[in-house]
This record gives sequence, structure tokens and C-alpha cells, in this order.
Amino acid sequence: MSATISNNDSALKLLLAFVPEAQKDLAVDSVADQLSKLTLDGQQVEGTSSVAQLLAAKYNSALAGNTDAEKAEVSQWLTMSARHGQSERQVFAQTINEHLAGKTYIVSNCITLADIVVFGNIHAFMETLSAQKRFNWSNFSRWFDLIQHSVSEDALAKAGLKLVAIDLNAPTPAKKQPAAPAAAAKGDKGAKGDKGAKGDKGDKGAKGDKGDKGDKGDKAAEDKKKDKQEAQKGGKGEKKEKKEKKQPAAKEELKIVPSMIDLRVGHIVNVKKHDDADSLYVETIELGEPEPRT
Repeated sequence: MSATISNNDSALKLLLAFVPEAQKDLAVDSVADQLSKLTLDGQQVEGTSSVAQLLAAKYNSALAGNTDAEKAEVSQWLTMSARHGQSERQVFAQTINEHLAGKTYIVSNCITLADIVVFGNIHAFMETLSAQKRFNWSNFSRWFDLIQHSVSEDALAKAGLKLVAIDLNAPTPAKKQPAAPAAAAKGDKGAKGDKGAKGDKGDKGAKGDKGDKGDKGDKAAEDKKKDKQEAQKGGKGEKKEKKEKKQPAAKEELKIVPSMIDLRVGHIVNVKKHDDADSLYVETIELGEPEPRT
């Protein structure tokens, strides 16, 4: 009985480490750029899926599924996990995430070949995912973390794999960088004030010498009029300042995390019809409290 395992077949390496009886019986060799092969009890198969199913049939039949329906489903997941390529891996990971809604393992209520082989094939892809993507695919990440802790670190090492740090809490959003200060050239409005140099409108006073020919009283009346206009402009500026309202302080963004959910699991111990409504029922549920709830 012998097996030749491809160097990049992490799934089969992990399965052999998970089933120590197989390691004792088989002479295992590593090969490069070839399909994995297994010769067992006069039967020879090749390919990750076929080798995994034959190993399970020989050493741990429960890994292949306990019913015909489970065996068929396990075989289907093994076939899907063999697809390579970044885009195929992404679609496959999303499929796992949707499939695991309300499930702990991929097939059945215990670990099977589907979990071990899929984990081995998808491990490298998980390492490339960002913290945000792992959080978005929370079912997939939860399952991955469960499987990597269901096998020993020694088994992971023999398969050439390592623990991946999985954080199911929402990642902290990146802080926004402050806006760059406005160009000094725009703010230096004082430079425009130099126009007064061009004007030196006060020089008009030289022309004003002609006023000697007119009535000096008219000039005094004109000065009073200008003072009145400037006072009115100042009053409008004060009113505008009063109308300006203070901006409300920015509210802190509320972070939604799974730990905020008060999720409880109860056991329904009794159900009976409601006395006053034909379409309603009265349930008695045990929640681990001193008295059951109704």
C-alpha cells in the first residue's frame, strides 16, 4: 500500500495528518507536477477527491458521510474545491459563506472530508483576504477558524499550512486625513490692498483746490453723508454676524458588532393552542432560568 502526494496538494497532506492510522500503513512519497495517487488493497486511484474518498472508506468511513445523501454532497464539495484561479476561489468562498448561514460544518453536523479538503484547498486564498473582506464573509471566516483549530498545529505544519489570524469583529475604519491648508497666495488679500497705492485717491485733493472757487459748506455736507453711509454698512455687517448659526458638533459613528446582539437559545418543552385564538399557540420555553418562559 503506497501513496504519492503532489507537493502542492495541501488538502491530502492535511487529511493524512488527520488520520494517523493511514500514515502508519502507507508508504508516502512526494512528487512534483503530478496528480496525487493512492494504491490501496489492490485498487489504484488518482486525484485529490478520489484519493480522499478511498482513504476515508478504509480508515474513517464517517468522514465520507453517514448517508447516501451526505456522501453525494461531500463528493460534490470535493469537486467544487478543486477549481483553481483567483476569480474561481472568490466565487467559491462566497458560495461557502452563503451555504454556511445557519450551519456549523459544510455537510452534516460534524467534520467531514468536505471540511478538510475544502479547507486545505482554500487556505492560501484566505491568507490574501483583507480584514474587511473576512468580516463581510463572516460565515466563511467562522467556519475556517473552526476547522483550523479542529486539527492540531502539527497536522497543519505537515501539510505546509499555518494558523491564520481571524478577527470576526468589525475592522476599525481608517482615519480621514485633514485637508491641505489653502494656498497662502489666495489668503494674502492684504496684497490687494496695495491698490490704494495706485489710487492715492487722496491726491484728488490736489484737484480739490478748485473747491476754493465753490462753497466749502457743500464739502462738509458731503463728508457727513459718507459717514452716515459707512455707519449703515457697519450695522448690516453686525446683523449678518448675528444671523450666523453655530454648526452642530459631528456625531460619532456607531460601530455595529456581533457582540451587541442578545441572542439566546431555548428549548420548547410544551405547546398548546391559545384559549382565545384559533391561529395562535402558547409555548413554554426553557432558557436556563429558574422558571421557564411562556
